[in-house]
Amino acid sequence: MSLPNKAKIALLAPFTIKGLDKALYEECKKIALDAEFFTAEYEKIYEEILSSQSDLKKFMPDISILLTDGESGDSRLPEREDIFIYDLKNLFFKYGKYNVVDDKLRYIGNIVVKPEYLPKLAHELMAYVKAKFSKNRKCIALDLDNTLWGGIVGEDGFEGIALDTKAPGNAYLEFQKSLLELNKRGIILAIASRNNYEDAIKVVREHPYMQLREDNFASIQIDWSDKVAQIKKIAEEVNIGLDSIVFFDDDALNRELVRQALPEVLVADMPKDPALYLRALKEINDFETLQSLRGIFTEEDLKRSEMYVAQRKANELKSQFSNMEDFLKSLEMKINIEKANDFTIPRIAQLTQKTNQFNLTTKRYAESDIRNFAKNQDFEVFSVDVKDKFGDHGIVGAFIAKNEGSKIVVDTFLLSCRVIGRNIENRMVEFIKEKAKERGASEIVGQYIPTPKNSICKDVYKNCGFGESENNLFKFEVA
Repeated sequence: MSLPNKAKIALLAPFTIKGLDKALYEECKKIALDAEFFTAEYEKIYEEILSSQSDLKKFMPDISILLTDGESGDSRLPEREDIFIYDLKNLFFKYGKYNVVDDKLRYIGNIVVKPEYLPKLAHELMAYVKAKFSKNRKCIALDLDNTLWGGIVGEDGFEGIALDTKAPGNAYLEFQKSLLELNKRGIILAIASRNNYEDAIKVVREHPYMQLREDNFASIQIDWSDKVAQIKKIAEEVNIGLDSIVFFDDDALNRELVRQALPEVLVADMPKDPALYLRALKEINDFETLQSLRGIFTEEDLKRSEMYVAQRKANELKSQFSNMEDFLKSLEMKINIEKANDFTIPRIAQLTQKTNQFNLTTKRYAESDIRNFAKNQDFEVFSVDVKDKFGDHGIVGAFIAKNEGSKIVVDTFLLSCRVIGRNIENRMVEFIKEKAKERGASEIVGQYIPTPKNSICKDVYKNCGFGESENNLFKFEVA
């Protein structure tokens, strides 16, 4: 089978991990990654990491994963941004150390993980792989009846649903609490429920044990249309791709309907027993970013829920206007463009790693890359933040420009999907033109590199007065 995307993955461990590459290759196939692996000999991992001439450096991995078990001298490893560390204690905690480890194999061949547990370990490591190759997801679409609470509100009534501190209501309560924690760190929540709106929204707004309120949801689809139509509306309203969505629904028929009609959506395997809902949620490793895997959350991550709620309110306002110009004026937008600094660099890196739709070149950069650009006199890195009357949207855009003599070349130009359609890109281009004049540059060169997802931004330069030449290059003569 020919896979569309290629990945180079290095595996490092101070113990034997033979066979892990095969298990991880099978996991990569599920997300259409054609993976090539380098596995270091366990006696040489520090030499591989530290030497500039090592086989690891020659392999030039896209991602390097170091496995530790807390017992193999792992503390000697220096902190490195380009190496992700996975502690086997997480695997031991999940499945039991004495299930995962065979002491005889450990003494004979320094094999810490039994062969039958390698697929489970590979699944755990896919959180790193999905984050690195932008295969992660950022939105959970949720059914309501028998998913966020027990029972059917239209039949059982407000007081009759199961949602409290006693079984079976406590299972739904704990499920909601975990969803809330994901929401607080930046995962978008949405409702997709076939229900009477007034009955369902009353529970969301007023039930004393409801953990998720109206302002936790970026999109609320409560009507009698089918789940496929509802999920499409969520993607449209939130302005994300269907491949960013995970769908939770207790009804097996609804789940199969979405699987068949919307294969891009990840449909969670929901157990029949609500006591296992929380476990099913935690099994999904699609919500991490490169920053969150290191325990780092940007201000935008922590405020994303309220930003999307602001977007929902702006969309509701938009429906009252027939003229786009009048609508944009009514938003009272303030666009601020400033040079990258220590505070904004992590967010700029995050945007390059995860922005797919409005990203003219789709170049992915680590935080260290952005810092190097910002220090280099030949480059200029800028962030774009937006406020409107509904709130602060934070840093939603970025661009990187390279100074090549009398020419300025735009390396990266992107906007978050949540502010697409507000003409912010025009202000960004005008800013670049102003900077070019200040520098005395005679020409600005921009590029559009087509991908399956970024056609929405193909005419940005053309719409801003650039002339098109070959290979999707656009040029502007600075007056």
